[in-house]
Amino acid sequence: MSSVGSQIDLAAPIVEVQGLSIGFAGANGGKPIVVDFDLTIGPGECVALVGESGSGKSITARSLLNLAGDGAKTAAHRFEIKGRDARSFGEADWRKLRGTVTGLVMQDALVSLDPLRTIGQEVAEVISSHRILTDAGAIRDRTLQTLGKVGIPNPADRALQYAHQLSGRPAPACADRVGDRG
Repeated sequence: MSSVGSQIDLAAPIVEVQGLSIGFAGANGGKPIVVDFDLTIGPGECVALVGESGSGKSITARSLLNLAGDGAKTAAHRFEIKGRDARSFGEADWRKLRGTVTGLVMQDALVSLDPLRTIGQEVAEVISSHRILTDAGAIRDRTLQTLGKVGIPNPADRALQYAHQLSGRPAPACADRVGDRG
């Protein structure tokens, strides 16, 4: 943190994790599945977890957002998000962070999209549920702006389409920009 008022040090990490271990009661002989995971994410950085099948990538990513499930047992020597100790966060704290400060795009993100909703509805929901904007016209404008920022051509037309109607793989990129307030 900067010593001047409430300014934020842009060099300070957004996420800092040291010694994260994750396990499940009755699984893996009672031993953690992920052991001593460290991660630092700076402002503007995007991180990909890469590893062999079954190495713990998905459960680690979910744990970093408190989405590992009720049976997960997580512990960390240090786990800070924007300088706050995430180990003491309640569910309300996590909800405020998801989609604004943090986000998760799984390897096959298209399966996460509701086939009965348009791409525009999916993006607009994130904007409105996190109260990034509240006016319906402003939400629509930001939705189209977001689709354009991630390189989706003809955003107004694409916003009315469903995930299966998009060619290629543009839909997962939307999640990277929805929380962008600029």
